[in-house]
Amino acid sequence: MKRSQSVQLSLLATVSVALAGCGEDYQQISLDKTFHDASECVAARFPKDMCSHAHTTAYQRHSQIKPRYVEQSACDAAFVAGACEQNSDQYYSPRFYGFRLLALDEVTGREYRGMVSVASAELPLTEIIEGVVIGHMDNQQYVPRYQVAPVYPVLDRQGQQQERTLSDRNASGDTFATAAMPPDVQDWVSYAEQQTERGGFGGGGGSAARSYHSSDYRSSTRRSGFRWSFGG
Repeated sequence: MKRSQSVQLSLLATVSVALAGCGEDYQQISLDKTFHDASECVAARFPKDMCSHAHTTAYQRHSQIKPRYVEQSACDAAFVAGACEQNSDQYYSPRFYGFRLLALDEVTGREYRGMVSVASAELPLTEIIEGVVIGHMDNQQYVPRYQVAPVYPVLDRQGQQQERTLSDRNASGDTFATAAMPPDVQDWVSYAEQQTERGGFGGGGGSAARSYHSSDYRSSTRRSGFRWSFGG
């Protein structure tokens, strides 16, 4: 049994999983993962249609926001050697290297306090949350809510390659000053299904969907006894 599965099962003995009643408080939790492609996402036990949609959405956003450099050497220097390719407009841009997926979920305050109470050095709260979120994804009534952004390679201070979003780099002070056309660092796109009826992502079975930039991501609704609160 995978660790996330065992975490989920052990939690069920400790934390109430009943749907919240009126007046219950809620705690938003999230699972933050980076994948090179949809198959890696599926291997991590995320729903297949969610992984496919997230990958496609991130690639589309990459096409819209990627920085453009006059010289390939300048582009490679801003990312890593060999990361860049020439576009149809003759500028150079980094290739799409994958996507960062932030799966959003919510539990009752009582459930969350239970998670905190059983967390330890051997079983960190982050692993408990991962088990809970993955467990919810296995439920047929799961309503997907997530944010996704493309990632690009960069070397850390130790010279190790890692994948980061453009907004992460910008927040650390990188202005992409050598780019002829700097990127749009509003790189996150948010997605939420609108109904609990499952019919696939974005259509079918009475299921509606919407995707939009995180700057517009602010609304709240109720579904199946849970309060979903979206923050941008």
